[in-house]
Amino acid sequence: KLALAFRLYFTTFPLIAVLALSVWLPVSCYIQVRESENPNEFDYFGFQLAYMTEFVFGPPLAGAVLAVLGARLDGKRIGLWDAVRCGLGNWWPLFAARCWSGFFVLLGLIAFIVPGVFLMVRYILVEPVVVFEGAGAERARLRSQDLVRGRGVEVFLAGLMYLSVYIVLCVASAIIPGFYPEVDGLLFGLAFACSEVLLGMFFICWLLIYYWEHRRPAFATETIPGDAL
Repeated sequence: KLALAFRLYFTTFPLIAVLALSVWLPVSCYIQVRESENPNEFDYFGFQLAYMTEFVFGPPLAGAVLAVLGARLDGKRIGLWDAVRCGLGNWWPLFAARCWSGFFVLLGLIAFIVPGVFLMVRYILVEPVVVFEGAGAERARLRSQDLVRGRGVEVFLAGLMYLSVYIVLCVASAIIPGFYPEVDGLLFGLAFACSEVLLGMFFICWLLIYYWEHRRPAFATETIPGDAL
């Protein structure tokens, strides 16, 4: 699955990069400028801005990226505006599905960390279910749970691998400038911020492979077309 995810990601990378960076590049530039002006202070406003950007623009971005990836897996190609229309058209269903699933995950985390992580894994496929099956928030939650059943450990390990790479990127972005003071800190921070965004897009791609291979015949084609990649 990982090899297939890499192939799918890099065959669609230019369009995915345009979609992702059109949202996050201006925000990242602004945050990096603020941090460069006050390098020794935690930027609460920048943190809130990043959170609100993900909260508002995360759902349509995920929908647009999934549309690009799904079309490619079907052996087709879609343009930028078609992807944007799909993302915007699915904004509310994706937003509602995220909030509804996140509510249960939050309850699990409050009760104890392990139940929260368990529910996070079970509901991790809600977004492709919404985009490709037109499901509402509750049906997407239950459908994701059904798709992940029996594969929870594999999905958890995939998420753990993604989290590990993300942490490495974060640590590297914090310590490398100290070893290379001649490097422009603003550009360096911006490059790492963009890398983190594109890593998140790859994880969406990786999760879509799980959805695509294990969805039921009643919903769509069971196999991945041989000429899709």
